[in-house]
Amino acid sequence: MKKGLWKMLGVSVAIIGATGAVYTAYAAPAARDTSAALMLDTVVVTANRYAQKQIDTHADITVVTGEEIENAHMDSIEKVLRRVPGSTFFNYAIPGYRLNKILLNGSGVVVTMVDGVPMNMVGTSEGSHSPGYTGFLTMVQSMSDIDRVEVLKGAAGVQYGSGAVGGVVNIITKQSREQGGMAEFSGGSFDRKRARFDYNFVGRNFEALIYRSHYGQGDIHAANEFAWRGYDTSDNYGFKFHYAIGARNDLTVRYDKNQRVFDTYDFVYDQHLYDGRFSTRTWTLIWDFRISDTLTNRLNVLNQDYLHRTSMKDRYGDHPSWFYDNHIARNVSEQLIKKWGAHTLMIGADMQYGHLKHISHMSTPPRNTAKSWGFYLQDSWNLTPRWNVTFGGRYDKMDARNSGFQPNWSKSFSLGYKFSDQHRMYAAYNEYLVLPDLMQMYSRPWGNPDLVPERGRNYQIGYDRVFDNGTVLKLSGFIRQSRNKVHYVGKPESGKYRNSSRLKTSGFNIGLAKSFGAHWDAGISYSYLNFPEKDNSLSSNAAFYTPRNTINTYVGYHSDRWQVNLDARAFLGRCGDNNFHIPEDEVMPSSHYWVLNLGTTYQLNESTSFFMQIDNLLDTLYAERTNAIWPGGGMFGKKKANRERIYYMPGRSVLLGAKFKI
Repeated sequence: MKKGLWKMLGVSVAIIGATGAVYTAYAAPAARDTSAALMLDTVVVTANRYAQKQIDTHADITVVTGEEIENAHMDSIEKVLRRVPGSTFFNYAIPGYRLNKILLNGSGVVVTMVDGVPMNMVGTSEGSHSPGYTGFLTMVQSMSDIDRVEVLKGAAGVQYGSGAVGGVVNIITKQSREQGGMAEFSGGSFDRKRARFDYNFVGRNFEALIYRSHYGQGDIHAANEFAWRGYDTSDNYGFKFHYAIGARNDLTVRYDKNQRVFDTYDFVYDQHLYDGRFSTRTWTLIWDFRISDTLTNRLNVLNQDYLHRTSMKDRYGDHPSWFYDNHIARNVSEQLIKKWGAHTLMIGADMQYGHLKHISHMSTPPRNTAKSWGFYLQDSWNLTPRWNVTFGGRYDKMDARNSGFQPNWSKSFSLGYKFSDQHRMYAAYNEYLVLPDLMQMYSRPWGNPDLVPERGRNYQIGYDRVFDNGTVLKLSGFIRQSRNKVHYVGKPESGKYRNSSRLKTSGFNIGLAKSFGAHWDAGISYSYLNFPEKDNSLSSNAAFYTPRNTINTYVGYHSDRWQVNLDARAFLGRCGDNNFHIPEDEVMPSSHYWVLNLGTTYQLNESTSFFMQIDNLLDTLYAERTNAIWPGGGMFGKKKANRERIYYMPGRSVLLGAKFKI
């Protein structure tokens, strides 16, 4: 397999080199401006739910631009987020698997949004149907329509309600595009095949984007030749329609459809997962109304239907539709922004409705619904041109079957100081709330209807500076204190979900970025996380899976014709032991490893480019999940050697493709 990959790689390089020699007369556009001085001037919307320059926020925000996504050929949101300092992924690597998960600042309770519209469903927290799991990130398939991805690290309970503990991921699509489109075709290792198409129509007062994509892959091989047998195909299509109603109203309607079909063999549990089907249908409406130059209103509406059905064969027999989940989410939010003098006042209301029509292992009748209402108020006050104070409050109420949840008040306060337009520091205090999900309360036999919401506090400080030579320094640190966190307690087959005692997590991030002339840029960041060791009442193994130290680094070269990006991520040590204190070298390949990725693009002419992406360049053997920490194989497990109970990540893979502007 590997010889074939390198042969294909050599042929592709030769072809690209030859085409470059033929078309040297083409006058390509100038190389991009890589000036790091622009970083703190970037306008973001995620910190406070309205547009601000990044330097005016009191938050730790990382922005990945659409240009960076294109240059590095990040073909999924997961790849984008893996480059964000302070992020961690738990990936099973199995084709079609839907339990891959993102953590920010050590928490998997993360709000995922598209254009500021939350995708999460009320009554979910860290369950497989919550946005912390990356299945929800597949809803954005038109990567060329992404303007930027904003990642807010740290709690934001006042602005976003339940679920904003680790932070917020906000995928911002382009608000205005020229008429035209693109077509992209690629293929490579693991029998990967991808085709994408989008086209944007531009009229007098409207734009209409349509897109379609197809992806397929076969067996996935790890660096030690372990293979996940199976296939995974995904078809996605949708449209986005934007209409300007006069000079003050903008209406955007979006529809996204994602369908996946997969078949795989999980050798860890000796399970054949077949006839796997996963689909989401999502409608969103955004109405922006500029009432005056100082008063604006935004209305968001979401309607989403989620369906997952998979059959299974194991040593106990055939289980048709063993996994069967069907959820409906409807969210509505209204927000007013008023600016007068030195104040910016935000008033808003959120309503969320979740209906679990069916969920695997749910007690019957499986018709569980949850509703929540939230009202929030925030004032940002410029005390002087340099000092700003922002404070806010939120009221939340949830109604779920048989629950006795009491209304909750959350508060936030932050203080910022600007030394200059490229130099700032800030401190922030945020309270948060996490409602138990309906599976934790009502699933059998593990559910517990007596659960209470998790509550907590997050303290954060930060310092950012752009030096005269263009070097960017970013520092941030946090302490998070929570009580009543929901954990699964007991043996896999007979435990219960319970509220835990108080937990404390802390960490910090340090980042440096620098441009070198018009063609080179580079950056490096270090993240440290102090996750609590295993509490006697917990059994989540979270400390074992979470890295204590991570390093992210990248180097980029950009010229008229060539774009070359090399990025690397290091996992250095774990935050704690596993539940049963099994030696680490018996349950994981390593606790210290590097993963490198290389992306290159050659611009043939104004409408055609060729690209190559090599993931896991060094063919590193590593894993982010394992079953070997459970003696005897855990629930449904089978006694076998530990090396056969590890979810190995993919080894080196090569992807070659071409992109055409239409």
